[in-house]
Amino acid sequence: MNSLNYIAKEVDGAYDLLQYLSNKYEVFLTSNAPYDQQWNRLKIADMLKYVKKIYASEKIGCAKPNKRFFNYCINDIGITDKNEIIIIGDSYSADVQGGINSQIETIWFDRNKKGINDLPKSDVLKFILEDESWIAVRPSGTEPKIKFYFGCNGDNQEIVDEKLDRIIEDITNRINK
Repeated sequence: MNSLNYIAKEVDGAYDLLQYLSNKYEVFLTSNAPYDQQWNRLKIADMLKYVKKIYASEKIGCAKPNKRFFNYCINDIGITDKNEIIIIGDSYSADVQGGINSQIETIWFDRNKKGINDLPKSDVLKFILEDESWIAVRPSGTEPKIKFYFGCNGDNQEIVDEKLDRIIEDITNRINK
């Protein structure tokens, strides 16, 4: 028997975050790990009550980041608008890339603190957009404010500048609501 089935080590703040999110949204778990392992671990950690359903690659027949995996979940849940979904994942290659492949907004939980380019390796949220542009948000280390960082790709500087202007305008509008 797999010993990981009986180990559940909580990441700091995970229980509170899951409790908070489940009071506002439906929470689903997606995993490339075996279904029974994930179910047991959530039960041991007393988190199973916050998860509406577990989607495991072994039961779906393909693994993240494959678009078929995410399409299966979306269809099973009955969501027709991908703008209603946010993937929060700790694997850039499976969760974030899977979200990008499936055109779903993602948040990378950088549990191992790999960091983003040369930004500090803690307290950073990175949002990857459909076109692989990104927005990073972190608290200032010296002042009581939040700092935003943006990254874009494009065929030329004019395209990059236009993308960046649209992203900054959108973020500014969302903050000022």
